[in-house]
Amino acid sequence: TPYGYTGQPLPATSPGYHQYDSGLPQGHLDRRPSYDDYPTQGPQHQNSAYARAPRAAGYEEEEPPVPLSANESSHPPAHTIPPRHPHLEYAPVDSEGGDVRWRDPDLHEVIEFLGHPNNVVRANAAAYLTHLIYSDDNMKQKTRSLGGIPPIIDLLSQDVPEIQRNACAALRNLSYGRQNDENKRAIRNADGIPALVKLLKKTQDSEIKELVTGILWNLSSCEDLKRPIIDDALTVLVNHVIIPHSGYDRTKNPLDPVKPHDLYWSTVFRNASGVL
Repeated sequence: TPYGYTGQPLPATSPGYHQYDSGLPQGHLDRRPSYDDYPTQGPQHQNSAYARAPRAAGYEEEEPPVPLSANESSHPPAHTIPPRHPHLEYAPVDSEGGDVRWRDPDLHEVIEFLGHPNNVVRANAAAYLTHLIYSDDNMKQKTRSLGGIPPIIDLLSQDVPEIQRNACAALRNLSYGRQNDENKRAIRNADGIPALVKLLKKTQDSEIKELVTGILWNLSSCEDLKRPIIDDALTVLVNHVIIPHSGYDRTKNPLDPVKPHDLYWSTVFRNASGVL
């Protein structure tokens, strides 16, 4: 496999699932610069049990590049993405109790893992799904046809930041590209827009804010979703993103002269502006 993983698979205690082992070394998802010239790198949580989906930059999808072979580059990427995760592997054993043969879960199984009661499994399932659907419109459409969008949206209401981040990353990839307008409509039909707005309103996590506004920007490219987005998201976008990030001070007397100031175009501000 072209990807590396730092941990060893755990023996399966039941078909399809692994018990959470906090001491297991974990991999994570890295990101590559795409929309921004100088993306900001966030903490990678290398010792966390949660796999991380790529950080957001609006109206795009991202995935870490595949590490090159030795004859392609003498400077391989500093981080790699695990194609599998020990909390998301099946371990079938032959009839004579022989060697365990590990395999990656298929898309249908990954979608089932999104509803698993273990928070670690759910977070890692969302991260792995983000990887599976990257730049693959067929997988994105298959995710929708298998009913994968509603359980992802359900994860937005979980009070676990890693689950929220990875669910948002999956939704961002699912909603990327004009050829995926049916996915955008499916997100809307599963009450995804109100769920995203609610998360944007309550979260203090800057990365989640970037992800949510990036998804809304993606959705807004679908003409028949512009009005629902304005109806559901306008007030929150203005009050929680546009005004705070514009430098406007509500406490100042409106009659006082306005002094020129620099406008900091943060990613979340850019995304919100793209929606509007």
